[in-house]
Amino acid sequence: MKKLSLFFVATLVLAGCVQQTPQITTPTPIPTQPTTSQNAESFKSVPGQKFGDMVFAKVESNYATFTGTAEVTGQYSTSDLTGNICFYPDQNSAGKIPNLRGVGSQVYFCFSNGDIAKKLLGSSEGKATVTIQGYKDMTIATSQEPLSELVKVVSKN
Repeated sequence: MKKLSLFFVATLVLAGCVQQTPQITTPTPIPTQPTTSQNAESFKSVPGQKFGDMVFAKVESNYATFTGTAEVTGQYSTSDLTGNICFYPDQNSAGKIPNLRGVGSQVYFCFSNGDIAKKLLGSSEGKATVTIQGYKDMTIATSQEPLSELVKVVSKN
């Protein structure tokens, strides 16, 4: 009986030593844009470089300015920070817009012509396909929103 008890105790001790500790992993964020980080400092000296459907023009007073037009589909809503209408392109459209905030950050912009955006989009939130012109974003970390001009509402839901 002693040998049997000793056998069970030894088995339990060995089982406890062999048991693997669960590995805790943090999920990898899914980038909203398939390209690498497009930090403005890295392309300051190359006007004409394409980023999605936009073309880099210049950096002035910490603002990177892009020219061009893009048709993007996604959701729009009113910013809690500024009250501006902001647009969040879906995954298929996100690559058309420069992303100065880096891989994994959400690509978005607010309309620089907010009064027209409110008039054309009507409600404060929804889904739409819009044509935008130009894009402007800060080259330094900031809470200021990227801006683009609303040219046309192609469709809205």
